[in-house]
Amino acid sequence: MPQWWINTINTTYAGIWRAIPSTGPELGLGGPDDPLVQEIAKQARLLQASRVGYRKRDSLYEAYIPDGTPFGGRSLPPIRGLGPEASRRANLLLGRGSGMRVQPGRDEEFDQLHTDYFAVWDRSRTYAAAVLALLRART
Repeated sequence: MPQWWINTINTTYAGIWRAIPSTGPELGLGGPDDPLVQEIAKQARLLQASRVGYRKRDSLYEAYIPDGTPFGGRSLPPIRGLGPEASRRANLLLGRGSGMRVQPGRDEEFDQLHTDYFAVWDRSRTYAAAVLALLRART
């Protein structure tokens, strides 16, 4: 069973995002103070962080106009009639500006989302190992 699960995860890209569990089902196998249950809940939370990284990472980019200096340039002005977020997305979709970058001041958030996004494979294996440890302990 574990090798089959790992093979399935390794050959499925989009499926992993649909397969990420929420916390809670593990409570059917033990109490909230059980260390094995706590480990499963922790690993499920980490997998949820990977899902957030997958869904939000593109929301940190903006179109901008470079000024020729490294990391320099100015953000495009908002499109009249649109809110800041809708304007940011429209600027990207319409190809306005001459560059794309992570929004100023959001580098740390971007780095964390990037790390969470790419950690999904390791986290899925760790989650599976925690589930198997609980199942083995209960049989």
